Amino acid sequence: MIGIGWDTPVGVFMNLDEIYQNGVAFIAYKNAKKISPQATVFFVKYSLPTAEFVYAVTAAHCVNEAPDNVNLWYNDQDGRRRSIEAPKSEWLFHPEYDVAVVLVDPSLPVTQFPKEMLSPSSDPTYVHGGRLVVTVGLFEPQVDSLQPIARFGHIARPNIQAELKFRIGKRAKYHVHAIECMVWEGQSGSPVFCFDDRSEPGDQEYLRNDWRHSVTDRASDLNPRIIGLLHGYFPMNNGADGFHTGISIVIPSEYILETLELPEVQDGRGL
Repeated sequence: MIGIGWDTPVGVFMNLDEIYQNGVAFIAYKNAKKISPQATVFFVKYSLPTAEFVYAVTAAHCVNEAPDNVNLWYNDQDGRRRSIEAPKSEWLFHPEYDVAVVLVDPSLPVTQFPKEMLSPSSDPTYVHGGRLVVTVGLFEPQVDSLQPIARFGHIARPNIQAELKFRIGKRAKYHVHAIECMVWEGQSGSPVFCFDDRSEPGDQEYLRNDWRHSVTDRASDLNPRIIGLLHGYFPMNNGADGFHTGISIVIPSEYILETLELPEVQDGRGL
């Protein structure tokens, strides 16, 4: 279990259930003569009355930068590495934002987060400054490991307009969230979880020397939502090789939802 210590400035003590680590996989392809994991995906379940569909979701640039032969690496229930093919030609992309999805086998033994967990920017319960966030994804320096790591932070500023380069060509302004969280190469595409971490007040209504105690310490009991996926970080000099500012860019969940409703994606569901 992964916890946030009592000395954390904002938020509550929280044990991160294993389902969060089990809900991501890695995009793997040949790079420098070796097949290795390069980026992160997570799995979203799209339920209909007659069928269930599961999509691997990531940042579009992670797929665009890959060769034609792409695989998804994940750990099975026994901790062994498994691989499924996800050819580049099968991925579908949001027309403007950095989102890509591909349909996968619904029996894949990974955590599949229901579509209803995707919380759009209009949800004030989760999407506002100071809210606790957790990302789970690839730790790039350990490329031979399939053990995803969790990183913790807070929403620094939701719903900002930032000048970014999502596609080949000139930069443009996009609607994103800014979070206070260190991310590096390999974490692109990671889900960004947000929690309703409100606490019960202590016994002293006005003089709260006893501080506050949390309602629970289990992450899944804190009404988790996914507010988006990681695109990357804001560099200090606004260039590709700039210094890491500690502020990262999140593509809001509404653009994942829009991607799942594209006509070509609906065609894959037989709609």
